[in-house]
Amino acid sequence: MNGQKRIRSLLVFALFVMLLSVVLSPSGWQSLPRAGESFRALGEMLFGAQVLAFELLSVLLLAALVGAILLARRSP
Repeated sequence: MNGQKRIRSLLVFALFVMLLSVVLSPSGWQSLPRAGESFRALGEMLFGAQVLAFELLSVLLLAALVGAILLARRSP
C-alpha cells in the first residue's frame, strides 16, 4: 500500500511541475482579449498557444473533483 501512495504522490508532483513550467515559461501568457473583443480570440488563445496548460489544468481540476467526492462518501 505504501508503494502505491508513493507512485500517486510522484504522479501528482509531476503534473504540478508540468503545469508550473507551462505557466512560468519565458514565452509568457498572451494578453487576454479586452471585454469588447470577440470570443474567437479567447478560444484561439486557449486552444492554440496555451492548449497544454489548459489541458493540464482540466486534469488537475478533475482529480480534485474526484478526490472531493471520495472524501465526502467515506463513513466516519
